[in-house]
Amino acid sequence: MPESRRIDPVERAHLRDAAGYSPPIYRFAPTPALADVVRRFWLPVWSLPNGVRTQQRVLQYPVCLVVVADTYANLVGPTRGLATRELVGAGWACGTMLQSAAGSMLLAGPVRDVTDGAVPLESLPGLQGSALIAQVRRALGHDPHDAARQQQTLAAVERALAGLLPVPCSG
Repeated sequence: MPESRRIDPVERAHLRDAAGYSPPIYRFAPTPALADVVRRFWLPVWSLPNGVRTQQRVLQYPVCLVVVADTYANLVGPTRGLATRELVGAGWACGTMLQSAAGSMLLAGPVRDVTDGAVPLESLPGLQGSALIAQVRRALGHDPHDAARQQQTLAAVERALAGLLPVPCSG
């Protein structure tokens, strides 16, 4: 991934746990062509010792997220307040923060239907979810810290979301 797409490694919305831990998170801007659909990407990667669990806490933006992890894949609706995810063992996730209109475009319906909830990517009418999940998991594989694998991952997500363009103008 070109370094010019890397963005600030510190996101104030990702909170540390009680012990001060937050996993390393790689953050990237979308390509200019996809900026009307995607606000940004993030790739947290963690490896915790056996028996250690932590809560990743995130203050949410009022938008939908596309999240493909090694163990799940969902369109996550806007979450009121603090979102949490338990981290255990080793893992990763590829998150895509969407622009406001993109969630309803993927759902082919109102975002309120997924507020404080999530739906499997495979069920979205505006996305080939199964293909995207397979591409992301194959690209990140067993080395999600690898820059080339990250580039392949983001390219796969961008190809999948490019079908939402052009975003209709309101008014």
